[in-house]
Amino acid sequence: MMQICFFNIYDSYQMFFSIGHYGGENSLFNSDVYHALLLDSSHLFDRLFDIRHYEYEYFKRDSMGTKVPKAVSADIPNPILNKCLDYALRHTNRYSRQAKRILEFGIEYNAGVIGKFGSLDIFNPGDDLGGIRSFKDRDFLSFMIMTYEPKVKDREIMSLIEWLPKLAKY
Repeated sequence: MMQICFFNIYDSYQMFFSIGHYGGENSLFNSDVYHALLLDSSHLFDRLFDIRHYEYEYFKRDSMGTKVPKAVSADIPNPILNKCLDYALRHTNRYSRQAKRILEFGIEYNAGVIGKFGSLDIFNPGDDLGGIRSFKDRDFLSFMIMTYEPKVKDREIMSLIEWLPKLAKY
């Protein structure tokens, strides 16, 4: 019997790759209730850090306007992590432990991404999803843990945010 996984039903990878955002304000993936559910469940929260191989095919227009098939292949954690981090940072009184864990993971994970691609060859297009693209052809390459450095009173969290490897926005 096939086991159905929560994240197969609520596939944030698909939303991340297929349209580059999680929909409007009323989307499940942008819902505070959804983020709280992920942060409150230790089982679901732990699964967010699993590195998953994901492949996605799409069409991109070349310089002549012709549709060219492209493929993305990436080994990344669940991209909803950045939304969960944002929610946890807005509610540190309840989720400081989860915020710290995401940031600690991001420090190591982001350093690996920068080491793999080089910080001068990649950029974040300015979205809050954490997608990393190539300067050369703007193709998706990877994912990084990101935050817009909220005003958090917790010194340990602020220290972790400072240590989080970052990229310049493009």
